[in-house]
Amino acid sequence: MDDTLTRAHDLAARGEPFALATVVRAERPTSARPGMKAIILADGTLEGWVGGSCAHPVVVREALRLLREETPGLIGLSPPGQIGPERPGVIYHPMTCHSGGSLEIYIEPVLPKPQLLLVGEAPLVGALSTLGKVTGFAVWVAHAGGRSHGLEADLSLPLDQVKRKMTPRTYVVVATMGAYDEEALEQVGDAAAAYVGLVASRKRAEAV
Repeated sequence: MDDTLTRAHDLAARGEPFALATVVRAERPTSARPGMKAIILADGTLEGWVGGSCAHPVVVREALRLLREETPGLIGLSPPGQIGPERPGVIYHPMTCHSGGSLEIYIEPVLPKPQLLLVGEAPLVGALSTLGKVTGFAVWVAHAGGRSHGLEADLSLPLDQVKRKMTPRTYVVVATMGAYDEEALEQVGDAAAAYVGLVASRKRAEAV
């Protein structure tokens, strides 16, 4: 279990999404025991042990679904006809192994913080940086050419490198006061961002 938690800590520190599955109830003769854990990566790889070959495919499938939905879940596996009284909030699956036994496994997605990418030197950037941190964002700032921000941020990088770092959880605000709006939007406009906003007057925005 210590190795699994260390691995989970390392993945979280690198900002990689994964799900942590924990056995919370087990009835013999299943091979899993309460407290056993496994990590399910975004590509479906399972690391750890939460039951045998009957449990693993279900756990992986449910973990990937819960990662997409960004919500935790509790699953139950029992032999057909032996589920007993169903409980709200538990998603039941048949345990197909002939050895029998039943399991309940809690699956918790662990997702990287959404990123707030700020481009520009407008005073608004400083305010958004502060708001981003207190509302749970990882704050990134980007600069063009030799410019650099004096802001405290989780990541500071040149504008021409932002595209490879962006994800569907990246929210972008471009606020260059007209200095390099076009250059910034060319870098972020076709990347995998959740949102891209430009701070400009209506006339300037139309021109851009």
